[in-house]
This record gives sequence, C-alpha cells and structure tokens, in this order.
Amino acid sequence: MEQFFQWLQDSPLGVAVREQGNLFPVFETIHVIAITIAVGCIIIMDLRLVDLVWTKRPVGRVIGDALPAVWVSFGIAVITGVLLFTSHAVNYWHDAWFVWKFVFMAMAFVNQLVFHALTGKDLNHWAADFQLPVSAKVAGAISLGLWVVIVACGRMIGFTMEV
Repeated sequence: MEQFFQWLQDSPLGVAVREQGNLFPVFETIHVIAITIAVGCIIIMDLRLVDLVWTKRPVGRVIGDALPAVWVSFGIAVITGVLLFTSHAVNYWHDAWFVWKFVFMAMAFVNQLVFHALTGKDLNHWAADFQLPVSAKVAGAISLGLWVVIVACGRMIGFTMEV
C-alpha cells in the first residue's frame, strides 16, 4: 500500500497539486465548500428525522429535496479530496485524523444504508404528522453525531499532518 501511495504522490498529478502555485489552495477551497453544502444538507435531513426542524413537512419530501444537493456536492468533495490526497499521499495515509475520518465516514454510510433498507424504506409515504419510528430518530441522531465528528477529524488533518 505504501508503495502505491508513494507512486501516487510522485506522479505528475501529485507533483502538480503539491507544487503548482494555487492548485492545492483552489482544490482545498472547493473541497471545503462542497463539504459544507453536503454536510449542511445532511444536518437538515437529520434534524428532520429527530423531529427538530420542518416538522410540518413530510420526512420523505425533506430528504428528497436535499439528496440531490448532497450527492452532487459529495461527488465534488470526493474528486477534490482525491486531488488533495495525491499531493502528500504517504503523509495523509499515516495521519491518524485522516484514517479516523474515513472510519467514521464508513460508519455514516452503513447507518444510512441500514436506515434506508429497514426503517426508511417507505418514508415517501410518511405524512407530515406521521409519528416517526424511534429507529428513524436514532438513525438521524447517529448520523448527526457522526458528521460532526467527520468534519472535526477533517479539520484536524490540517493542524496535525506533517508536510
């Protein structure tokens, strides 16, 4: 794995992102904006699931309205994240905050899969006054907590990684 990351870091792309003036800061800015949009929309969905906002709107509608923005912005965050990673791949791989960020992202992904496969499989039929299942509220609370931790881990990378 280490050899692959070294190769990636030494690739023309890795060198360009690392050494071409404004590339790294431009990609990082786009990355942060994309994450802000994705996590902001996720927080809105999670707060609706735990019955704290937009309680007069059906959950399915809130989630349906927010998901396109989540997927587009998350896709942009992944692309820019990969570009940033190429610049110092070995260092990122050895940074504990970076690793934990992905562990928590995997947990958030599993939480979302379980919610949509079990509890939320019929959420488009839940009326605004539908009594949300406890499992939906728990999934929303877990997601909310995980995304706060993911953002914190991502922020800590900039303070702790040695480049």
